[in-house]
Amino acid sequence: MTVTMNPKALKTILLSALALGGLVSAYHQHWVNTFIVLGILVLSLTPTVFARQFSVSLPVEFDLVTIIFIFAAIFLGELAGFYERFWWWDELLHLTSGLLLGMLGLCLVWVLNFNERIDLELSYPFISLFTFTFALSIGAIWEIFEYGMDNLFTMNMQKSGLDDTMSDLMVDAVGAFIVAVGAYTFLSTGRKSLISYWLKRFIEVNRAAIKKRARERKQQK
Repeated sequence: MTVTMNPKALKTILLSALALGGLVSAYHQHWVNTFIVLGILVLSLTPTVFARQFSVSLPVEFDLVTIIFIFAAIFLGELAGFYERFWWWDELLHLTSGLLLGMLGLCLVWVLNFNERIDLELSYPFISLFTFTFALSIGAIWEIFEYGMDNLFTMNMQKSGLDDTMSDLMVDAVGAFIVAVGAYTFLSTGRKSLISYWLKRFIEVNRAAIKKRARERKQQK
């Protein structure tokens, strides 16, 4: 017998486990752990807030992967010491963040292309370029944040300094480039890939809004 779990149910379980961990940490007055868990919960809601700002919905799978990524980065990476135990953990997470931010950028530019409040028709090359630059820009902002935390609060987020920063940005760029190329390939040729699956899922959950925008454009012409 095959057992499957609805992504929404898994998302709820993960968020509940994190919230419970935060309450336990607060009860034992482990305030650093409590703050980290609270940060995870806030960050996990960011994609949903972004979607609501543009009157769209993100696939629940995106929320789920985001929560797992944040859990792996903060809880496993910082609290469980995976950054020190596994040399490749930081690079893997930056590659994943490049992919996730690329997908978020792709969703954002797709929203701009079909939002009734914005009169734009963007070409496929521009959509791919925006996807790449959006992900890389957020990655650069994160590296600036790490530099500031290290200098203001004597933390060690940059690990080996400039080498760590540049390797992180390069891995971010690889993830963003994969999404940009995958998006352009799917949009121009229809070739299926993991990127096309995510984009089709986004289109699927926002089908009504996209159809409405298409009708409005047709009427304007």
